[in-house]
Amino acid sequence: MKQLRFDKSQVGKIVKTDEGYLRGEAVVTRCGVFKYLNQDGTIRREARLPEYAFKKDSLDSLKMIPVTNNHPTVLVDATNAKELSIGSTGETINIDGENILTTVTINVQDAISEIENNNKVELSLGYTLDLIEQKGVYNGQEYDCIQTNIKYNHLAVVERGRAGVSRLNFDSFECGMIVDENITHEERENMVKINIDNVDVEVDEAVKRAFDSLNARFDSATAEADTLKAKLDETEEQLKKAKEINSDSLISAKAKDRVELIAKASKIVNADSLYDLSDRDIKLSVIKSRYDSLDLTDKSDDYVSARFDAICEALTNNDEAIKKQQSQAKEVNEPKKNLDAMEIIKSQWKVN
Repeated sequence: MKQLRFDKSQVGKIVKTDEGYLRGEAVVTRCGVFKYLNQDGTIRREARLPEYAFKKDSLDSLKMIPVTNNHPTVLVDATNAKELSIGSTGETINIDGENILTTVTINVQDAISEIENNNKVELSLGYTLDLIEQKGVYNGQEYDCIQTNIKYNHLAVVERGRAGVSRLNFDSFECGMIVDENITHEERENMVKINIDNVDVEVDEAVKRAFDSLNARFDSATAEADTLKAKLDETEEQLKKAKEINSDSLISAKAKDRVELIAKASKIVNADSLYDLSDRDIKLSVIKSRYDSLDLTDKSDDYVSARFDAICEALTNNDEAIKKQQSQAKEVNEPKKNLDAMEIIKSQWKVN
């Protein structure tokens, strides 16, 4: 699974531009071994080695990324950058020994005021990475795994971090914040606890607020997912009923069409031979009874239906013509019958 990390560094020397912006070059990250909390509260040591930290595609991903006021609860992208951004990193990335530096510009007044009032004194990179589970030693420090494929997403201006949280659910990433071991007694007194997978972790209030925000978003997303699932289940049930109704209607219509087809065909061919045939074969048998040599093997169903309908229509027209002739013959014979009857009556009257 892709990993998400929040690492911190101190804000360096900054100047105020004529426009009122804050600008300065800062060490935003470095090579080394960094410590993160595991779910069980133990420490996991991750190495950021030069061969991965200084890769061109990784360094390029640090150019011109948004600067945010605290870490957002989502990754920054084109859909939310305007809302979340308070500045940006520079176009140039410099390497000084094990350090990675870039220019940072802050151009939103609220964030500028917080920095000037010394409320925000740290920078914290938000980035994704892949982990290689491989133990080793770097500059005398042991590590448990190696950070690779490092891609930077944003640079946050934050209050001084005092502790980190590990493995928060953050949009399909495993999320962690770097552990700060240089905590004073006074700072320790101001720590609060959060519970992560049944493990109590001490963090400062800023981290707790971020954690609570993530939990609230998760609860909201879960509730929305439950609502959508209920609607989906209801829709599927309605669709099932509609299919059943349509299926019954379709069967009824098909049965009616089948009866009418056999009734038409039975006037031309033996009805007993039709019941086991398909609709197409019934039509073919009627056509063959009139045109035995006609090859309809490659003809479409529409063509076969048209020939069948033509034969049935011709038969109907012929039946009507016969009925008409019979009716006319009956009309001619009827006066003669009446005349014969009158002659008989007259002859009988004369005799009397």
